[in-house]
Amino acid sequence: MLCRYCGAQAPDDAVFCSYCGGDLRGSAPASYDVEPPEVNDFLAWNILASFFCFMPFGIVGVVFSALSLYAKEKRDWAKALEHAAVAKKFFILSLAVWGFFAVVAFIGFVIFAVVGALGVAAV
Repeated sequence: MLCRYCGAQAPDDAVFCSYCGGDLRGSAPASYDVEPPEVNDFLAWNILASFFCFMPFGIVGVVFSALSLYAKEKRDWAKALEHAAVAKKFFILSLAVWGFFAVVAFIGFVIFAVVGALGVAAV
């Protein structure tokens, strides 16, 4: 018999699918032609954010990206999309924190440059 949730082959006497854990009791759907949704897990972006932006948020994003990949393997599309959305939020948050610190550092550099130039000109 085929699992009605993921389409995997299961023994005829099985109660639950060994692949996705779905309940095999009851009738199966007529077709499995439904394409899975496209899930962008943001794994590469979160890895880059971990190295080049704000590491703590990037690491949390990598964890949620991995959870999204795991859910895709289990064909749990709802969980995959949910974890991918959280991974995207942590990627954006990592970029925002990095951008804030970059702006603060630039303003500090400009202030020190102006004060240094004025101090040298006054002497």
